[in-house]
Amino acid sequence: MRRKSSSSPTSGDSNVRAPFPQSAMLTSSDPIARVLDLAGDAIISINEAQRIVLVNQGAEKIFGYSAAELSGQLLDVLLPDGLAEAH
Repeated sequence: MRRKSSSSPTSGDSNVRAPFPQSAMLTSSDPIARVLDLAGDAIISINEAQRIVLVNQGAEKIFGYSAAELSGQLLDVLLPDGLAEAH
């Protein structure tokens, strides 16, 4: 069994992922932002603490909040009361 190391990932180790940045709000100049914003669906990413770190334009339209307003908020702000408690 191979042990995962805490050092930075190498190209030969497909089981190790680079850490996701604490804040990953994308700007319109980022190529991945353009791809995410083409999606009509809401795309939201959260960190280990359930805080929102990424929001696309679809999510802004569906939920009615800007990415700046959602950045750092708990995911619960987007869930109905009954689901937020279960979540």
